[in-house]
Amino acid sequence: MASYWWTRRRASVALSQSEYRTLLALMQRRGRTVSREQLEHDVYGASVALESNTVAVYVHQLRRKLGDDLIETVHGYGYRIGQEGA
Repeated sequence: MASYWWTRRRASVALSQSEYRTLLALMQRRGRTVSREQLEHDVYGASVALESNTVAVYVHQLRRKLGDDLIETVHGYGYRIGQEGA
């Protein structure tokens, strides 16, 4: 069951808590690249050991729900939402 709702392009989309926290961490740094490690820390806390692709999975789910154009991959570093994003 969705815990959060996000509206983009006049459509409301249900997000899980982890999806919402991932999106929020990126939106708070809009226009800047955020490393995978920083996202892990922001979303899950410093002491949680995650699988190597956990952040990528949530980014994929966000792209599927909100559109491929919202989150940009910065290869070898992390992810970014542009200044005009969301």
